[in-house]
Amino acid sequence: MEFARLLVAHRQVLGARKGTRALGPFKQAVLVIRRFLDATRLLQL
Repeated sequence: MEFARLLVAHRQVLGARKGTRALGPFKQAVLVIRRFLDATRLLQL
């Protein structure tokens, strides 16, 4: 997924450490895309 790769690249630019996020890049990308496409609430996931 291209969006997940963009998130990984952005975190590398920021110098973020691995394992410091509650969600990985793929799950974070899915969350963002679902939120924009069908307004899914976080509790519904």
